[in-house]
Amino acid sequence: MSSSQTIVNNVLSKFSLVQSKTVPNRRSGFSWLRKCFIAALATLVLFVFMWVFSASKRISFAVSLDAQGSREVKLHTTQSIPPLNLKSYDLDHLFDVYIHNSTKIKEYSNFNASLLTSAATSIFYPVRQGYEVGDTVEIRIYACDGMGRPQTRGGDFWFVRATSPNKHFRTAARLVDYQNGSYSAYFLAPLAGRLDLHVILGYPSDTVRWLSEVYMKADGCFTWAARYNRFDVGDGQGRCVVKRGWNYLINKNICIYGANETGMGQSAFICTMPEGFICDDIRSLVSYRQFAGIEQPVNQLIVGKKYLFENTFYKTQLRSPQSVYHMDIAEKSSTGMLSLIYDYKIERPRVLCGDSDSRNSSLLPEGYWLGPKWQSLVCSNRHSWDDPGNVKKCLAGHKIIMLGDSIACQWFRVLERKLGNKDVLDSFYGCTEDETHTVIFKTHVLSAALAATFNFAGLWRMFEPEYMDKLNDPDVKYVIFISMSAHYASWNMDSYRDRMRAIRNGIARMRARLGDDRVMAVIKKSQPREQPTFEARVHSNDYVFRQMSRIMEEEFVGINAKLIDTWDLVTSYQEQVAVHMPWPCINEEVDLFLSYICPS
Repeated sequence: MSSSQTIVNNVLSKFSLVQSKTVPNRRSGFSWLRKCFIAALATLVLFVFMWVFSASKRISFAVSLDAQGSREVKLHTTQSIPPLNLKSYDLDHLFDVYIHNSTKIKEYSNFNASLLTSAATSIFYPVRQGYEVGDTVEIRIYACDGMGRPQTRGGDFWFVRATSPNKHFRTAARLVDYQNGSYSAYFLAPLAGRLDLHVILGYPSDTVRWLSEVYMKADGCFTWAARYNRFDVGDGQGRCVVKRGWNYLINKNICIYGANETGMGQSAFICTMPEGFICDDIRSLVSYRQFAGIEQPVNQLIVGKKYLFENTFYKTQLRSPQSVYHMDIAEKSSTGMLSLIYDYKIERPRVLCGDSDSRNSSLLPEGYWLGPKWQSLVCSNRHSWDDPGNVKKCLAGHKIIMLGDSIACQWFRVLERKLGNKDVLDSFYGCTEDETHTVIFKTHVLSAALAATFNFAGLWRMFEPEYMDKLNDPDVKYVIFISMSAHYASWNMDSYRDRMRAIRNGIARMRARLGDDRVMAVIKKSQPREQPTFEARVHSNDYVFRQMSRIMEEEFVGINAKLIDTWDLVTSYQEQVAVHMPWPCINEEVDLFLSYICPS
């Protein structure tokens, strides 16, 4: 007997117990009832089976239709790209951090980390005694591991400074790596007296290799939260990332911004779009889950390598007893008693800033500090820009377009003070103009602010090349100032290069449209900054910033761009560096900027 028939019989037997007496002729009736019940049960099971099967087919068909419909990727309405043969992509992996790691970094335990270059055992000293005013001083550095053994390869990252005891004279040094464990650091001696030498091991070569070949090649190391708003829907939130190879994304709930020559070139800003919204409903950006949007990927990448950024392997001053920490600079016989008159000792560069090649190819640093003033060794920078009349005369007929980060905003505010405008708001956008000139500041798109919300609507959504394509005033001379480095050290460096190349091409289009003599480009290179947390030692790394400067040098060619290198200026201003340097430091940077615009 089948199990279903057994169940039916049990039910029927229980039913028969409630009868008051036996009815002899009901057996055949109950047999018929059992057959009907079994048939109905079998029909029900078959119906359920067919319904489930057909539902699965419907779901599969719906997914197929959805995939076909999702081939029309949503773009920012002001941008367009040619149709692409898109391939399938799993949206769940959009925010994975991809590591292209072909580098084998040694796994050091707590007991043999001493194989790394050590600040405790490495030594330095001047190559000779008897330096005189005007000489180029050479400091030799010999890298040693934790056991005091000389290193046989280069690649360590150093900071070298020299200061007078009263800090009136301060300079960084230009470094040469001989790739055998020894290094030379060069600086100019502009005045006589005692000098204090400071040699800091920034990062050992193993850290530099990991940064170069793992971290800087990782894709998707920063995520934003995108806030959407629609009048008939309300507020929504998506998640965003910068990626290359965005053309492999297929999903109707993805928005792609900046995916063309007026945006980010081969890279794009990719956001998930909440249900009920369209791509143009994006209103603002903020770091995803506050610091988690950057710290979680960093911690994922750094597993097993944290020691590279700890203890004496991170920005530690050399303290070996064999090192020489002080030296004396003697007067030149030709200077006689003129020991306090700087201009008679060292001849300043005679090349005007606007007429020179802004790339420093010498062994000397970019310049040095004498008191509150920066003395450039690249070109003859002027110090007459504290007079608003001089600044207004310089900027007459110009439209200054300042595009970039909060450092660019600092420059904008200092420039406005020099023009006599004391009350300038700290904002994402600023514009001042009078009858002779206009100064505009616009913050860059995709600023990686960790806390403050960044507006991503209207004018602020325009990428820099798109904005520059709209500048068409034939009666002014444009100065395009770019400062875009402070928020980009967590980017894949290929995407950063895409960003710089798109801006460079935008400047080239302006020059072709308006004339080479009507468009001047000034590019501020990157600078070191503070790292207040352990994760910041990775995502805001000074070595990465240095490589970003190299990318700028490589990309901004062929458009007569003036590159302002403030690395030496910042590192030698005071002992502690910061992303937002004090006003006197920014003031000297803006003076250098004005010296390029108006060299004579």
